[in-house]
Amino acid sequence: VGMARGAKALRFSRVLRLLRMLRLTRVPKVASGLRGIADSELWVTTVQIVGWIVGILMLNHLTACLWYWLGNTVDHGWVVKAKIIYRDEHDKDANNMYMYLTSLHWACTQFTPASMEVVPVSSAERIVAVIVIFSSLVLCSSFLTSITTTVSVFRRKKTDYVNAHANMIRFLQENQIPMEFACTILDMLADHKKQTDQVKRLHEADVTLIKALPESMQQTLKLYVYKPVWDKHIILSYWSRKMGNAVAVNICTETMSQVSINGGHDLFTYGAEAKAMYFVIEGEILYYHGLMGSLQATADFCTDAFFCEQVLWMKLEHQGRATAARICELMLTDAGALRTMAHQIPELGQICKRMKRKYDSMLHNGEACEEDISKSPEELKTLVGERVMEIDIDDRIGSHV
Repeated sequence: VGMARGAKALRFSRVLRLLRMLRLTRVPKVASGLRGIADSELWVTTVQIVGWIVGILMLNHLTACLWYWLGNTVDHGWVVKAKIIYRDEHDKDANNMYMYLTSLHWACTQFTPASMEVVPVSSAERIVAVIVIFSSLVLCSSFLTSITTTVSVFRRKKTDYVNAHANMIRFLQENQIPMEFACTILDMLADHKKQTDQVKRLHEADVTLIKALPESMQQTLKLYVYKPVWDKHIILSYWSRKMGNAVAVNICTETMSQVSINGGHDLFTYGAEAKAMYFVIEGEILYYHGLMGSLQATADFCTDAFFCEQVLWMKLEHQGRATAARICELMLTDAGALRTMAHQIPELGQICKRMKRKYDSMLHNGEACEEDISKSPEELKTLVGERVMEIDIDDRIGSHV
């Protein structure tokens, strides 16, 4: 009896596990996210196709106006013949709307394999008809190709994402991932796809034509992009005055870049090697100090805020976790590239060593804390060690709670 009950319990547990896996493929929130993604891409595709169709209609409208004007201009043209036929069939004169629609119908037939009763009557009309036919061979095929390409791209994107999503579900099922965690993963992936489609800001790496510019123009373009951010930070602006504008421009163009991060994603985690100093262009970054981190964010970085300045003069391990509260646009200064330049530029290397010694002394005296964020605006002022930097320090480095 005990063995029979055990066998029944085992079968029952297997049935429950199967039901859980079935639920995994029908998570309402994930399905809603997928519908939102499809609707968004479908809307964009629909707008593009409607735009091409409107373009075709406008071209046909212009052709119809030209055709009607030509028929009215020449003696015994197609307009006269069409009005006579209409009067014979309806015992009344054709109005302007009927004549325009007839002309538009004729224009549409030149762009498609269709036919109609209106034909050229005079030599001028036949010349125009031949020109329109050959023009339509190029224009119509171009329109149709654009529409076909747009639909194909939409189908390919949708198919690729659906296949990737199906593979993820299969992976979770085959490895018997707990239901709650699997749903969290799928929710995160759906939100990631939706937010990725909403990113509107282009980065330097996204514009391939920049590589076609001469090196000098690329540096000038980078200078316009990154120098305003560089000048906002107390330490970076201090370097500009200390080493000269030419060195600062070189550092600015060689070490700075742009990056986007979706809401809920980590910018860095505890214990990871710090690779950059960050500047928030748009969005919000939440910082949680410590290995586990508290429920309440230690710091909140919003627009125009800097953090992780310590990587500018020393190697550092992150002492907490930074997570994007929503879609964020960041500008970063790469620590590895900066260290390489410090070896190449002796003056920069000396400044970094001096700041490292000063920072260690501040840590020892309790004037600074070993975190990813500055203890206070005065901390950076002390590191720089110049009275001239006392102006508007609070506004220059941003605020954090």
